[in-house]
Amino acid sequence: MSNHLASVDLNANERNSALPKSPNQKSGNCDVSKQNTDLCDNCIKNKSLNHNSHSQSIKPCCPIFNKKMVDTRAFPGDVVRFDVGFEADAQTTVTWYFEDEIIVKDNRNSILKSKETCSLIIKDVCEDDDGEYSCEIVNSKGEDECSSELIVYGAL
Repeated sequence: MSNHLASVDLNANERNSALPKSPNQKSGNCDVSKQNTDLCDNCIKNKSLNHNSHSQSIKPCCPIFNKKMVDTRAFPGDVVRFDVGFEADAQTTVTWYFEDEIIVKDNRNSILKSKETCSLIIKDVCEDDDGEYSCEIVNSKGEDECSSELIVYGAL
């Protein structure tokens, strides 16, 4: 068994392969494509392509959920709370949605936000509250979203 080595010069305009040709192989050139990825500054500094590899001490610039909300069931009249946790910089905005419509604070819906957590609290749940809830975190470096279902017993 022989060893075959391939080398790729990323600075060259041509793509070459040092792989030997087999009788069925028409060309010795290999196609190397460059992927464009948007990485936060911490990923670039640490030469990482995986945001999950961030250590606890490094705050990523790109917003990332580290605790996602879960599907919830409730009866009419109950209080429901959706909680999320995230890592992001201070300029990150958090937006809550119900069936793709922005939720605004009112006498039934309240939003509690701290540095790395956010909660949506729905008081006096009714059948109209049954559906999909989502949370979006956004800053200049990126965005992340998570969602879950609220099932209200008695809702059709």
